[in-house]
Amino acid sequence: MEVYMAVGGIPYYLNQLLPGLSAAEQIDRLVFDRKAKLTDEFDKLFNSTFANAEASKRVVQYLSTRHSGYSRDEISKRIGVQGQELTRLLRGLEAGDFIQKYQPFGCNARQLQYRLVDHFCWFWLRQVEGKNRGPHYWQDNSTSTSTRVWRGIAFEELCLSHIDQLKSALGIAAVATQSSAWSVPATEQQHGSQIDLIITRKDNMVHLCEMKCYEDFYQVDNEEEMKMRHRMAMLRSQISPRQSVQTTLVTTFGLTPGKHSGIFSRVVVLDDLFLP
Repeated sequence: MEVYMAVGGIPYYLNQLLPGLSAAEQIDRLVFDRKAKLTDEFDKLFNSTFANAEASKRVVQYLSTRHSGYSRDEISKRIGVQGQELTRLLRGLEAGDFIQKYQPFGCNARQLQYRLVDHFCWFWLRQVEGKNRGPHYWQDNSTSTSTRVWRGIAFEELCLSHIDQLKSALGIAAVATQSSAWSVPATEQQHGSQIDLIITRKDNMVHLCEMKCYEDFYQVDNEEEMKMRHRMAMLRSQISPRQSVQTTLVTTFGLTPGKHSGIFSRVVVLDDLFLP
């Protein structure tokens, strides 16, 4: 999973793996070693794919600073490109599956956001670029705070890139749905909140999905339950009374039964995301 989150499912990258090595050793060998196969891959990737490689990289670099992404206007102001030139850049990045245009929950079609979805770009820009790299960098930093933050974001991206498998695991593969994230800024009247994924179904069911990258079975404590109840209340205030909310946990191995585990009504595990 960790190697996949770092380089994505690109066959060329995965074919470089060697048997008998840990995930951290594989990543060091691919990216951080002095003779690493992918040491210049980020620049090569953009230079070989886009006519305006530098501007395309600036868009991707900006999108890597916020998981939920930015609007077209925000991107234009940040990178200094507008009009048809910006349209060409964004369309090219979309066509190459580097970025994704989506409509956040509760927003209209004019409030579209662009977000970075390429696994390798996320890894490179958050964990490689600008780092003082050594041949054992990943092994030495696999438990650092920045790595844990990246791992959480990367796991969310892995889940979102396998949305069809996620729906199959929930038994709703044939149901018409709309998927989106939802970010609610804090105000003086209420706390803010971030919902990783909302799946709105045509049959009046709404899945509130929480993604947790965990090295064991996930355990829910009182604080986590209260957070989920707050999110459920906020979501219910935005949907029709005819719609029901079902809390769904997507995690690596599963959920440990306990006093607070009942807050999640459905659980999807990593293996479910890689079923054909």
